[in-house]
Amino acid sequence: MRRRLPSPLSAAPWLLAGALLLIVAAVAALWMRRAAAAQTPAEPLRFSFLAMGTVGEIAVSGASAELAAAAADAAEARIAALETDYSAFRTDSLVSRLNRGERVRLPDDGQELFRLAFRVAEASGGAFDPTVGPLLRAWGLRGGAAPASPPDATALSTALAHVGWRRVRLLSGEKPGELFAQCDDGVELDFGGVAKGLAVDRAYDAALSALAEGGCPDAGLLVNLGGNIRARGRPRPGADGWTVAIRDPFQPLGGGSVGTLILTNGLATATSGSYERFIEIGGERFSHIIDPRTGRPVRGIAQATVLAPTAAEADALSTAFFVLGAEAPKSLFDAFPGAEVRFVFESSEVGQ
Repeated sequence: MRRRLPSPLSAAPWLLAGALLLIVAAVAALWMRRAAAAQTPAEPLRFSFLAMGTVGEIAVSGASAELAAAAADAAEARIAALETDYSAFRTDSLVSRLNRGERVRLPDDGQELFRLAFRVAEASGGAFDPTVGPLLRAWGLRGGAAPASPPDATALSTALAHVGWRRVRLLSGEKPGELFAQCDDGVELDFGGVAKGLAVDRAYDAALSALAEGGCPDAGLLVNLGGNIRARGRPRPGADGWTVAIRDPFQPLGGGSVGTLILTNGLATATSGSYERFIEIGGERFSHIIDPRTGRPVRGIAQATVLAPTAAEADALSTAFFVLGAEAPKSLFDAFPGAEVRFVFESSEVGQ
């Protein structure tokens, strides 16, 4: 017996019902995707990127994946903008223009960077100095090849003649709050000892703003740029804060630590060490950190780790303390009362 096929009119309700089911399914799928994005993951979400010649990481807890990604994007964009201005390797950067002798108007970030750098330079007696560029060049640490032998006394004396943070002039402009900078002839600024820290601070602020605008002002946040770290909140419920390991300078990367720090409430840390960056001349290894007072690479210390209220302070102070070591004066601690330092020397370990 032949089955009777439904007429177009009788089939219409079934087609309509099928279409409605497809629409409902599509809406449900969209809702589920949005609901999944809005859920707060149990573990922090982490975002990695490359900037300022190193690896960066943004970690966010207590926020949706969508909002965490927006915060990470805001942070990364802020770091990229600072790299454009303060890289000594970009010919169009603010720093390169100053090194060519130009008189340059400083943006707000630049004013903060210069003032902090000069403050640390003065408090450390010149152990930290952003005009160390000529010395870096003399030792082959400015992107060039290593010299065949260490620079002699004459070469160092020539370089040292152009080193000194007081050789950079800060000049007030005609408008309120306007500030210009200009270097003396031969001076080469290098903010490698503080720019990453400032970038972390600005990225931290940008991420916090994005999280607050997205309705999560209390979300946990960690910003890490090559070991310059600042954090608030906690990575998960029940944690005291973000645990940061202090690398063992005598072991390869991942080979162990000499202790840990718990970061929260906006605290920051930075470590200066010679275990990753160094230069070899005639088979001898020299630290990439130069003492601006003598013109020679620092010896005898393996690592200086600083805990401070901001990442910029931690960055600059870690360099100053690495140069000074156990000779760090009390006046430096007095100038930055919120800072703490932990030293690892080549022969023993000292905390302070």
